[in-house]
Amino acid sequence: MSYAMATSTERMSSAGSAGSASELKDIDLHDDHGDGFQAFSLGADDAMNTRRVFAVRGNSLRQGPHMPFSFRWLVSVNGLEYVQLVLWLVKDWSWSQVHWLYPGMIAGTSAVLVSIWLVIMAVREDVYSEAFLATGTLLWLCANYVWMVGELLEENVIEDDDYGEELYNTSYEIAKYTTLVSVIWVNLYFWAMIPLNIFWDEQGSELVAQINHNSPPPRFRYIFRTFREYESLHLFFWSIKDMLWAWNSKWGYLAFFFPTMLLNMDLLWLYATHRDQAIDFWHYLAMFFWLFANGLWAFGELYRELPNDGEISDDQWDAYAWPTLPLPNSHFEPRYAAGWFMFAASLTLVLFYSYWICFARIRSAGSFSRDIEVRIGTDSTMPAADKPSLRSIGFGGADFEAISTSTAASSDSTDNNGLVHI
Repeated sequence: MSYAMATSTERMSSAGSAGSASELKDIDLHDDHGDGFQAFSLGADDAMNTRRVFAVRGNSLRQGPHMPFSFRWLVSVNGLEYVQLVLWLVKDWSWSQVHWLYPGMIAGTSAVLVSIWLVIMAVREDVYSEAFLATGTLLWLCANYVWMVGELLEENVIEDDDYGEELYNTSYEIAKYTTLVSVIWVNLYFWAMIPLNIFWDEQGSELVAQINHNSPPPRFRYIFRTFREYESLHLFFWSIKDMLWAWNSKWGYLAFFFPTMLLNMDLLWLYATHRDQAIDFWHYLAMFFWLFANGLWAFGELYRELPNDGEISDDQWDAYAWPTLPLPNSHFEPRYAAGWFMFAASLTLVLFYSYWICFARIRSAGSFSRDIEVRIGTDSTMPAADKPSLRSIGFGGADFEAISTSTAASSDSTDNNGLVHI
């Protein structure tokens, strides 16, 4: 990733003056596949003893995606978490609009399956901190899913009103207590696991290194040692907010909605102002619209629909069909507005992935090429005229100057095969 290129001058100068390879233990990364994924060889002791290096400041929006879209990214932990986000968004959009039974069921079921796989991936890698957080997310998602299934089946499938209401009440009670368990679970992570350093020896694992690599610096570093820990606060506040919604706590929901929104905005700022964070930025921008929609939906349900439930007829429920305007006096206006913000979130992701998949590959010979190993001509058998230059393989401008400066700063920048790790 470009973090390695952008900080190459600093690293090589440090290596040249210190003369020690230990300075590079947590940053000597290389891309074996040309798709933006580095090979990690960081041990647990190294992770505990070397200085953590974060992403450098820069405009990630102007820079764009730092690597081409690939299936390998899609099935990584980071990729699957965003697949889960997309599926969860579709589930919530379908649920909020009452009558989208099949999209809601398909997206919800798929999101649960992806969530289960994320837990399995973490356990297989013996990274129990990730498994712990993924389990909390799974519990929260299952609560949402059960609640949604009861409501969608009652509104769209079951014709017997008494049985439909009984099914909904059962699913709702299960969801209430499952959200409570998920919040307790996530609270254990923040109030016990982090302060007691229970999982800190996992920082040297390949999976954790891949997740934390090139991340922005976290806020409150005396509390959060990695950006992953700080970012997980978003899960913490959002899960509590949803739990309070399930328990019909109006003021409790609002009390946690606004911190969740502020944290989302802070994460957006960190992603926008550090290099190589465009992929995360656009997903979190979609999440911002989704969060706003979630607030409108909850506000409408807690402050408009439930207090006036006796005034809303079955015909009004049956007639509601976004994007058609709701019937007068139906109290569905906030739900209707939420549908448009869900649409904005979905459109953000569609446009971003369209650009990333269809057009960003044009840059693969240019800005993406900074993520590969550049072979310089130390091979004495190759004529000098045949040796490729950095410019000839796609480097130019600031990229070229940074690499040229760094390679000239120290001979430690090359390995035995004449490779520069950038």
